Amino acid sequence: MRNKLKGLAFLCMVVALPLTAQNVTVNGPDGKLQLTVSCPEGKEALYSLAYNGKQMLESSPLGLETNVGDFAKAMKLTGHKERKIDTVYTQSRIKASKIHYQANELVCAFVNAKGQKMDVIFRVSNNDVAFRYTLPRQGERGSLVVNSEATGFRFPEQTTTFMCPQSDAMIGWKRTKPSYEEEYKADGSRQSLLRFAPERCNRRKSVYGSFPDG
Repeated sequence: MRNKLKGLAFLCMVVALPLTAQNVTVNGPDGKLQLTVSCPEGKEALYSLAYNGKQMLESSPLGLETNVGDFAKAMKLTGHKERKIDTVYTQSRIKASKIHYQANELVCAFVNAKGQKMDVIFRVSNNDVAFRYTLPRQGERGSLVVNSEATGFRFPEQTTTFMCPQSDAMIGWKRTKPSYEEEYKADGSRQSLLRFAPERCNRRKSVYGSFPDG
């Protein structure tokens, strides 16, 4: 009887685990760069990065707060899908005219407390990671306003950094800034990072966007 109870308790723990910790991982084509997306149900969505087993980015927040809904808190990961990307294209004004781009794409589907949907699309190549947010059309609205962005970049302690402060717009020579980079600060501390980016490295407080069709 005791063994049966132990087996039942283990089964319940295994069944309940996905409800409390939802983790999805995807690697770059060579397997070295790994992205992990997690979302404890009812909390914020997070992502982290590791390269060859070494942590490059600690669990960092994802999300947006918009005029149609809050997609930064009380989130739930409802599903995901993956696909491989292998494409060749040409450019006339960069160092390499022919680019062979390979990456693995991960699309994570989230809903907020009101059931509103948001997708985060990640692309992981051998050397870099990119991601973007997509929101489906909400009712008759054709556009939205992003009031604030929760996206963050939490670097491990002792991270070597090369930071460039963001210039105010429409200043400098012929009011061309920020068309040029500002002076870099090497090996900036976490305190310096917070000074340059007090809102989790965000550069804008309000961004206007449009809903994709569908």
